[in-house]
Amino acid sequence: MAMAHQPLNEFEIEEARECFKTLDPESKGVTATELMEAMRALGKIYSDEDVQRMISSADKHGKGRVDFQDFLALLENQKAKGSHEAAFVEVFEAMDSDKDGSITVQDIANYMASRGERMPEEEIKEMVHAADVSGDGRVNYEEFVKILTPSRINTTTFL
Repeated sequence: MAMAHQPLNEFEIEEARECFKTLDPESKGVTATELMEAMRALGKIYSDEDVQRMISSADKHGKGRVDFQDFLALLENQKAKGSHEAAFVEVFEAMDSDKDGSITVQDIANYMASRGERMPEEEIKEMVHAADVSGDGRVNYEEFVKILTPSRINTTTFL
């Protein structure tokens, strides 16, 4: 699912400008290594692959470096991702009828029915089976997020 840009407010843009100046005092652009170091300093831990993906998606010029405008777009994408994650948590909690931290095929079917949506039980079973790493027939939050990947279903069905 492509993340829609979430516009940054003036304060966020100014904060980003100050951060970027610190990362890129010579105005050459920020590399993946520099971005990773900055993220770690902010307490955000990303894998090398994640940071490389961020740089690749933001680097409109293909130079392996991100300029300030690219950096703003990257921050907007991260902001959008955060808002999607909050929505995922909200839906998961609504589905988790017994509040045990996991959902079942029945929980998903009940949730969908409460929203006036009908999804064939076999399709729900397939999604749960595909995401259920432990094989216990229950889906925890991390497994639930896997269900919401574009290769599985349209996330707007749940949201």
